[in-house]
Formats: sequence, C-alpha cells, structure tokens
Amino acid sequence: MSGTRSIIDPEQLNALVSTVRQDIVDTLLVRDEMSVRELARHLGARPSSLYYHLAELERVGLVVRHDRTRLDGRPEARYAVEEDRLEIAYRPADPENVARVTRVVRSILRLAERDFTRGFEHEDVSVEGPARNLWGARGKARLAPRDLERVNALLGEISDVFSRARSGDEGTLCAVSWVLAPVADRSDAGPG
Repeated sequence: MSGTRSIIDPEQLNALVSTVRQDIVDTLLVRDEMSVRELARHLGARPSSLYYHLAELERVGLVVRHDRTRLDGRPEARYAVEEDRLEIAYRPADPENVARVTRVVRSILRLAERDFTRGFEHEDVSVEGPARNLWGARGKARLAPRDLERVNALLGEISDVFSRARSGDEGTLCAVSWVLAPVADRSDAGPG
C-alpha cells in the first residue's frame, strides 16, 4: 500500500453511502488483503452477502481484486485497498458534492452509533483511564483561529495514529468517528 487517495469521484462517493461498503473498505485498510470468506468472518456476515458490495467497490476503483492460488491449488479471489489512507474531498461550492458527502457522513455516523452500542458489550471495553476505548461526547465552543488550528492538528494526529496502527494483531481493534462543523450563531436572530 502507499499514499493517500482523495475521493471526489461521484461514483466512489455514492458507493460509500452504504455502511456495508464503508465497513468493507475500513476492514481492508486494517487487514490488508483478504478473501471473501475472511472478510465475512471479520464482519460477522455471510460471504454471499458481500459479493455484490465487493463488485461495486471494485467497479468504482476503491477496491482491487487479486486472483491468487491457494496452497491446495484452488483459485481464490483476494481483495485489497491499495492506498494507506482514503480521504473524502469536500467541495462546498459544488452542490452535488455537498449532497454526496453529506450522505457518506450520515452513513459514517450510523456506523459510529453501531460501533458505540456494540462497544459496551466488548470483552475489552474500558470507560476510564489511559486505556479508555469507549467515548461518546459532543462539544460546542467559539474557537479562535489558534484554537481551531489546534483542534485540526489534534484531529490530524488522531487520523495519523489510526493510519499507522492498521496492521498487526496487537491491541484492541477500535474505530473513531468525529464531525467538526461550523454552526450558525442564532443568538442575535431574535425570537423565532
């Protein structure tokens, strides 16, 4: 794997509206190359339920398929994401991009809710201290330019940690999702 891919292609964005496809891509980023059977086991799904989604991800170029020969001589398709990181490109002046990106983020938030709920049941759940791995929070504040720079630096650092820590079996598999958004200040709008 190498590099970061910026996702702006409308078909790729449309493909990522599906939580199943996002989960497939995220899993392949963590686990590198996998067969459908391995992927299904990791996702807790039936292999037959993944073929359509893998074909769609392959069609739009987010996933590549490698045909391999197993040790027993039988052919096996293995799937991978070739980049180290995928980032969604935002184009605020393009209404179609805004609509697509908004649908993808809505899907991300559905996955975040699912992951958070399941996190309570995980054998390694920790809700306090330096090993904490289950958080849910929302904050709202007026960020001065230096504060916004700091928040973006911290979010970038978190993103970097997740990109570097994808391989291997050490540690607890975790997911992180966040939204940083400017919000309208309606305090001067009067009653309404």
